[in-house]
Amino acid sequence: MPIKTVEIEGKNYAEVTDGKIVMIETDGTETPYDTAAFDKTVARVLSEAKGHRTAKEAAEKSLSDAKALHADAEKQLNEITDKLKKFDGITDVKAALKAVETIKNIDDKKLVDAGEMEALRKTITAESDAKLEAANKVYEDALAEAAKVSQAVTLEKDTLQTLLYDQMIGGAFFTSKFIADKCHPDAAQMQKLYGSHFKIEEGKPVARDGSGNVIFSTTKGGEPALPDEALEILVNADPGKDRVLKAVMDNGSGSKGNEGKGSPGEGDKIISRPDFDKMTHFDRASKMKDGYKIVDPTV
Repeated sequence: MPIKTVEIEGKNYAEVTDGKIVMIETDGTETPYDTAAFDKTVARVLSEAKGHRTAKEAAEKSLSDAKALHADAEKQLNEITDKLKKFDGITDVKAALKAVETIKNIDDKKLVDAGEMEALRKTITAESDAKLEAANKVYEDALAEAAKVSQAVTLEKDTLQTLLYDQMIGGAFFTSKFIADKCHPDAAQMQKLYGSHFKIEEGKPVARDGSGNVIFSTTKGGEPALPDEALEILVNADPGKDRVLKAVMDNGSGSKGNEGKGSPGEGDKIISRPDFDKMTHFDRASKMKDGYKIVDPTV
């Protein structure tokens, strides 16, 4: 329904009679409209509708709970029925109880047998552990014995290598024509001076220079130098060779190459063997050049 309006100073306002807005009905009649009473009526209707809705929801929940209880009861009834089916055909309750007792006794016997089997298992395990421990002891003893044998073999091998070195390298120095003809120190002293340059490789003596390179022959191209030639090459390359070679040492000495020979006499220059051994190679050569004689200490 439209509201009746009046125009005041060019503006339309709702017409109010006794505090009520005037409404125009569809047939043209005018009716005062009480808005306060209308609001109260609407609030009452809405409250009543909410109450009806709440009551409906409560009723629906009660119905749902009832259906759930009914379904649970029906399920329990079916389970009980299924359990009772196991006893279909049993007419003698006492005989059934006796059968149950017999089965219980059989189960108890199984338990006893299980205990016996556990004891047997423990016994077998203990015996197996003892045998395993004994086998481990035998194995450890065998390893220890093998280690002893390996140590002995290594020692024997080292001893043989030392003997081989002494025979091949030491023999090369003591039979050296170069040492006998051109060097003032004797073979033992020369070996102390230059012996570290010689090694046994593939069963043969091989000389290497200070850089570790093989010393090759100057007369046999491509072949390692034999010990005597290698020694001469080493001496000639030595910055202190003048203290070793006879030709240089005898020049102006007046000794004629007889220094160090025979027993020391009065006025001879002497040095003890321990003091001589403590010197460097070149200091030893210098002492020999100056005519010192080595004297072994008396016991």
